[in-house]
Parts: sequence; structure tokens; C-alpha cells
Amino acid sequence: MSLLRRHFLSLLASTSTLAMSAANDQLPTAAMAHVAWSRQAAIHQVNVRQFTAQGTMTAAQAELPRQAHMGVDILCTDAELYGDHYLPLAVLTFTLPGMPLIYDGQEARLTRRLALFEKNPIAWKTRELQPFYAELLALKHAHPALANGQYGGALTLLKVSNDHLFAFTRSLGADKVTVVVNLSASEQAFRLGATDRSLPAHGWLIESA
Repeated sequence: MSLLRRHFLSLLASTSTLAMSAANDQLPTAAMAHVAWSRQAAIHQVNVRQFTAQGTMTAAQAELPRQAHMGVDILCTDAELYGDHYLPLAVLTFTLPGMPLIYDGQEARLTRRLALFEKNPIAWKTRELQPFYAELLALKHAHPALANGQYGGALTLLKVSNDHLFAFTRSLGADKVTVVVNLSASEQAFRLGATDRSLPAHGWLIESA
């Protein structure tokens, strides 16, 4: 069961493309092995102040067993959910339609679960992924095509002759961003336009025009 928002957009990044492909009658999405439980997982978001009469985290915590019995799932850390796919999926959350979310500790590559309703400080020994997220944020701010919701550009799936890769463009006016993500554990060759290229395992390519 989850009262967190931490991976909502990340999960959508790997599933919403199916709906987009069907709606646009374009290519199927790239083949990727997902964590088995996530295929039918459910997220339950709670407004703590309204969830119980007391309106406190302590009171909400007492309701967790009932939520679990109802069948709501638990979301874990990025490392537990996605393993080595963690970074390429983060790239997708910043470039696919929608609003990305950076959760507590992600820029420090946090690998442990945070307690929901208890003081559980993050040990900020390093912020090794801060440049990674800063680059993605700068990219999103610089390109109108990557704007959130109705303000962003249209998404078009691309043929790259490799089912291990997920490729698309976002276009709005003169702004165009091309994204190719390798969702496999090995180097993958592909063709983009008239050019032959390759991506390392779990790598990505982002180009703008």
C-alpha cells in the first residue's frame, strides 16, 4: 500500500505509452521486463488532514492495515522497483507528457525506504545524482515542447529498428526534442533518420532542434 506520490509518474512513464500508442495507431512500445507486482498495482493517495477525524499522521497510520487488507500496494524505492532502469526511466518522466516528480533523497541515490509517518531523516552524505536531475530540469525549462499538461508539445513515436529502445519526439511550434532510451542491459544499435547510432546499456539520447 502506498500513501506516497514518489513513483506515480515513473510508473505512468512505463505504462501510459501503451495508451498513447493505441490512441495514435502507431508503433507498440519497446519491450521491457517490469517488476511482476507492478503490472496490476494500485496507488492510494491520502490527504492526511481529511483521511481521519483527528487529521493527524498518527491517526492515518492506524488505517494502514485496513488499506493493505483492501489490496492497495506498497511502492518501494527506485532501486527496488526498477533496478538498473532507474535513470533511463527518470529521463522518461522528464520528457514524456506530464509533470515529473523528484522525491526525497533521489538526488542522493537513496536506496532505503522512508518511514511514512515517523521522523526519518535522510543522511545527505552525497548528492551524486544532483547534476543528473539539474540537467533534466534545465532541459525541461528550456524547451516549450516539454511543458507540462496541455501546454506541452505533441508526442510522436519513432521507428528506430530496435525493440529494446523507446524513441519519440515532442514538438511545439519550432521547438522539437528527440528522445531515445535504451531499456535493456546491453548496448543497442539503432537508426535515427539516415544515421546509424548506438546506446550503451540503460543509456539515452536527447537531441533538440
